[in-house]
Amino acid sequence: MNVIRKLVVSVSMGMLCAECLAATVCPRCKGATLPEDVFCASCGWKLLAPYSTDVSKSVGWTPLKLSLIGPVAFPYGGLDVYGLHLSAIGGSCEEMGGVSVGGIFSICKQLKGISVCGFLNSSTGTGFFDVSHGIQIGAYNTVLGGLRGCQVGVINRIGAKSADGGLTGLQLGVVNYAEQCSCGLQIGLINIIMENKIKVLPLLNEYF
Repeated sequence: MNVIRKLVVSVSMGMLCAECLAATVCPRCKGATLPEDVFCASCGWKLLAPYSTDVSKSVGWTPLKLSLIGPVAFPYGGLDVYGLHLSAIGGSCEEMGGVSVGGIFSICKQLKGISVCGFLNSSTGTGFFDVSHGIQIGAYNTVLGGLRGCQVGVINRIGAKSADGGLTGLQLGVVNYAEQCSCGLQIGLINIIMENKIKVLPLLNEYF
């Protein structure tokens, strides 16, 4: 009977919650850590299959990865890096947890640490519920999804709407761009937050 009640509530609300299936905090009720079933035990939301919470398609993980450029690396393959990733020209990995240093570019699917490079610094994400945590330092920093942390560069970009609210933290650069800003600050020459009523401001911008 309880399951039927939850199903009715979920269908009637027409809302889905991808994060719930990963046993994280439900974004609707902001409270309960969820059991391993298809309903939120607190609010009754129906859950969506985990297309984004399982961001990594890795075959394992390594504490150290050394890259020349892209796939030319040791160890080879789609690995998560939890530790240190050093790249002569540039490197890529699945999930980056730790410190990544690249000559020209540094690319990962989800950042949980610090990423520093000369030009392109990218956390590509895979969906609406993806959130990167950490610091990006480079000429062009970009995140697809949400960012809890800081971007420092010439151009900083958070380029998609996110369940997490886009920017939660700081963007410091010449041009700063965010689709959303739930709790954050932009400092730069041109600052853009697309969901604000006044989307473009010089010097300083934040959510209002």
